[in-house]
Amino acid sequence: MTKREDLDKLLRSLVRSAELIGCAVVSSDGLIIASILPAGMDSELVGAMTSTLAGSADTVSSELSKSQPEMVIVRTKSGDITIIPVDSETVLIMLAPAKINLGFLLNEAKRIVPRLKKLI
Repeated sequence: MTKREDLDKLLRSLVRSAELIGCAVVSSDGLIIASILPAGMDSELVGAMTSTLAGSADTVSSELSKSQPEMVIVRTKSGDITIIPVDSETVLIMLAPAKINLGFLLNEAKRIVPRLKKLI
């Protein structure tokens, strides 16, 4: 299997195990490296918007003299958007349905991030 196939397989397993709507690995400049997103969802828009959100969180944290964010969570009535750094140039985006068990989701992300680092 190629690294790309391994990456896709890993993201598919995350979607299944955490019961996500979708997920993606995005570079700091908003480019999608890999994604498992629902049909009709614009992956380029997801990459650009979440990259902007992660960058804004970095800026806010820096301006308030705090360390880099370990994660960004946007909770809405229709679901959650969770952004977790994989490395200094890459983030994992998870799109979860409403009322997901956030503890379980974060535990699954914790399990996956080291494996993503090896593939990127």
